[in-house]
Amino acid sequence: MSYRAFYAMPALQKVALYTNSVYGFTLMLEKNVRRYSQKYALVAFGQKGNKLSVMKTYQEHIKARDKTPSELC
Repeated sequence: MSYRAFYAMPALQKVALYTNSVYGFTLMLEKNVRRYSQKYALVAFGQKGNKLSVMKTYQEHIKARDKTPSELC
């Protein structure tokens, strides 16, 4: 969702940090929490270099998409 939000939102920059991914991600998260009438939400982020089973399963998708921009890292 963070990767998707980075490209969906206009480039928002505060000093040297791009915040469009964080802002877009937060908007999507809030929308889903309200949509499903939940009190709580759990967010988990993968660690760079950590090969999760999902990443192993979708190798073709990962190879086909653009490299993560340095502004998002």
